[in-house]
Amino acid sequence: EIGVRLVGSEMCIRDRTWKAKQSEYASATLGQSDWRVIKARETGGQVPIAWFNYRRDLRAACNTRQAEIDACKDVAALVELIDNPTTPWPEEP
Repeated sequence: EIGVRLVGSEMCIRDRTWKAKQSEYASATLGQSDWRVIKARETGGQVPIAWFNYRRDLRAACNTRQAEIDACKDVAALVELIDNPTTPWPEEP
């Protein structure tokens, strides 16, 4: 839950927390498909293009979501963004 009466440095702390949550989600989700990359490297193969694109899109979504958090001018905007994200996470192939 996001407090509605944050000011200055409190808002910055709250922003960092929500940005960290985006990174944690992206990292955990990428971790679930790391074995595909490792297998391709170890066997001299290639990562299937659908998985390559998914992993690229996942990192891009994380960056975009963090930029959207940075762009929030006030707590109300942050609450709206968290409740109704404008950038979806990509779906696993």
